[in-house]
Amino acid sequence: MRSSDCVVEAADGRTLRGTAWEPPHVRGAVVVASATGVPRRIYAPLAAHLAEAGLAVLTFDYRGIGDSRDGPLRGEPARMEDWGRLDLEGALGWMRRQHPGVPLLVLGHSAGGQLIGLAPSARHLAGALTVGAQLGWAGYWPWPARGLMLACWYLLIPVLSRLVGYLPMKSLGQGENLPRGVALQWAEWGRRRHYLFDALGPEVRAAYAALAFPLRATHIGDDGYAPRAGVAALAGFYGGPREVLSVTPAEAGTRSIGHFGWVRPRFRDTVWTPIRDWLLARVPAVQQLPVPENRVSAG
Repeated sequence: MRSSDCVVEAADGRTLRGTAWEPPHVRGAVVVASATGVPRRIYAPLAAHLAEAGLAVLTFDYRGIGDSRDGPLRGEPARMEDWGRLDLEGALGWMRRQHPGVPLLVLGHSAGGQLIGLAPSARHLAGALTVGAQLGWAGYWPWPARGLMLACWYLLIPVLSRLVGYLPMKSLGQGENLPRGVALQWAEWGRRRHYLFDALGPEVRAAYAALAFPLRATHIGDDGYAPRAGVAALAGFYGGPREVLSVTPAEAGTRSIGHFGWVRPRFRDTVWTPIRDWLLARVPAVQQLPVPENRVSAG
């Protein structure tokens, strides 16, 4: 198994930075869609774990994040939907060109799981597994956390983003700083009951409903950012077979996992391996079927 940095072209031609893990014998291909403000390097140990089992893996930085940031953040015009429609779409196309005819899957963390259906190539997926991916409407949180979410969507994120010119996530201890347009659209979605599905309209609802691949939505039991109700609500917009699986800290043999903690190597056996096994289970079932012509040639 080897890894190397690569250049990924988004659907609009913008250059993104990625890292590819290539096993000697590729059984399937996985694109990792990152959480909001999380650089791809955080997923490197997980990607290596998947590659050891024969899965080619691509991690990448969205525009304005990590190594895909071009120039001052105040001049970055990105919106959150661009991460799905353009960046994830480009990553899927890159992986399909590298491994034509191989079953393609997505592992989406938080926002990465929300955005899958915005990428037109998602219709070609053999499956998707999400972790901590939810609808952001505050009503899914119990009090007092609901009040904190309301404050974020209506006050903290809009005010700080407009005042500073970007959302200073680092100062808040929440990952990398976000482009202004990403943060403002994120907050706009959060103020709506059905999140991006209300904000972007019926065409987006229909696109997600038309996706036929199996989905496993993983809920982390002590995840304060993604309550089970929100995880289940997001899964309900995907059209294929779907399940919501909760993983508690006790089941993982620890006191805490959290929204970001599951990517730590100490969860290799308890969290990562079940993820790997579910992804691998999608591979033989697809390989037994003839590969549609447009699956290989598109993108």
